[in-house]
Amino acid sequence: MLTAEAQVQTERPSRYLVQLCQHASKMGKRGTHQIPAHLTGDHRAPAERPAHVEAEWSETQGTISFDWGTCAVEATQDALLVRVEAADEENLRRIQEIITRNLTRFTKRDPVTVNWNQTETPSVQSGEVSSTAPAPTAKAAPPRGRRQAIFLVLAGALAIGAHVALAAGLVAAPQWTGLTADLVLAAVAVKGLLIAAHFYRRRKAAKSR
Repeated sequence: MLTAEAQVQTERPSRYLVQLCQHASKMGKRGTHQIPAHLTGDHRAPAERPAHVEAEWSETQGTISFDWGTCAVEATQDALLVRVEAADEENLRRIQEIITRNLTRFTKRDPVTVNWNQTETPSVQSGEVSSTAPAPTAKAAPPRGRRQAIFLVLAGALAIGAHVALAAGLVAAPQWTGLTADLVLAAVAVKGLLIAAHFYRRRKAAKSR
């Protein structure tokens, strides 16, 4: 599908929108297929007229449907925005000529310039996937700080478990009693406190970022 757009600068955008759509509606009711040459400005030959024309409009928006394609018009504060669409170059050119010709005729006292910019509307064929489709979102990995905290807790738990097991074995042995056993248990407790303090500082620092 081909499209062409024009932005027509004017102080009377709404007025010309209504005129354009009203004229198109009358054109469809007349049912003739040629416009007299004296109305087109070309005295060599009459211009083509579509076999089917319908128009709907308000003060700010309008749609004209030809058997060649469609034309959408919008009135802004200081411009008339026109967009035509057709299946091929020839039909697009026909609609552009009608719109340009009529706007030029309506604005003789306040001439406007109609410059068209043509684009091609991409279409997605059946079974094809549009290249603009979003790619699958990869599952986010846990934050690095969180991984480190989990690793630290596991390492601390293993270390404490090992010390507790060692202390239990020493306490159970007859040669490790009294002060020696107390020192081992105290070392285990200090180790646990140091690990807990380190984990607390890292967590507090992460929250303050």
